[in-house]
Amino acid sequence: MKIYPIKSFFNFYRKAHTIYNVQSSFLYSLILNVLDEQKEYYVFSHLEFARKKLLKNETELNVNDLGAGSHVLTSSKRRVCDIAATSLSSENTCRILFQLVEFFKPKQILELGTSLGISSMYLAAPSKKIQVTTIEGDKEIAEIAKNIHKEFHFDSIKVNNGSFKEMLPKILNDLKTIDFVFIDGHHDESTLEYFKLILSHSHDNTIIVLDDIYWSETMTKVWQTIIDHPRVSLALDIYKIGIIFLNKDLSKQHFRYIPFKFKPWKIGLFG
Repeated sequence: MKIYPIKSFFNFYRKAHTIYNVQSSFLYSLILNVLDEQKEYYVFSHLEFARKKLLKNETELNVNDLGAGSHVLTSSKRRVCDIAATSLSSENTCRILFQLVEFFKPKQILELGTSLGISSMYLAAPSKKIQVTTIEGDKEIAEIAKNIHKEFHFDSIKVNNGSFKEMLPKILNDLKTIDFVFIDGHHDESTLEYFKLILSHSHDNTIIVLDDIYWSETMTKVWQTIIDHPRVSLALDIYKIGIIFLNKDLSKQHFRYIPFKFKPWKIGLFG
C-alpha cells in the first residue's frame, strides 16, 4: 500500500471547500453542471458494458510500460482483465470527463495515455463532431483499445502507438490547436514538459485535465508548478484529477473541491 496518496488525501480534505464557499459564477456553474451533475446518460451504461467486457477478458499481454506503470501490477505479463481492474479511469472520473466535454463542447481532444480505451470513448461520446486523438505507449494495449473502439462504433477516435516524447510533437503539429487535453500517463517530471509543449498549441479556452495528481510526491510538485504557471488562471483540484483553465477572464485561483458524489474508496486511494 502506498502511504503518500493516503497522507495527501487527508491534507486535501482538510483544505477542501464545498459549493457554499464558491464566489465565482463560472466556478459555481461548473460545479453545479459538471462535478455534481447527477444526470444519467444512456451512453454511460453502454460504455460501462464495454468496461465489463474488458474485465472478463483473460487474454495475456506482454506489456512494455513507457509511463508510470501500475502501483499494483509489476510483471510484464498481464491479463487484460487485470489491467482493466487496476489501470482504467474509474467510472466517476470518466463521467466527469464526459460532462466536461458535454458542457464546454470542445471539438479537438487530445489524450495522453489510452490504456484499454474506455476514457477515450467517454471523451468522444458527447458528440459525433468530436475528434479524439490518443497516445498509448504499449503496442498490444493499443490494439485492444482499437478493437474496443471499433466494436462500440467510435470511429472518431484515433489511437497512436508510441512514446509521448516521440509522438506528442508530431501530433500537436498535425492538430495545430487543441481544445481539451486529458493527461493520464507519466506521473513524474516529464508531465511538466508535456504540459509546456501542449500550451504552445492551446488557446484561452483550452481545458487541460491531469489524472492522479497525488500519485506521488513528485507528481504533486509537478501539479503545483503547473498551477503556478502564468498562463493558468483557474486550477480546480478534486483530488483524483486536476482541471486547468487558461481563460484570461478568470481570476487566478487554486480551488480544492469535494464533489457531491466523491467516494475515496472508488478511486484507488486505499489500493
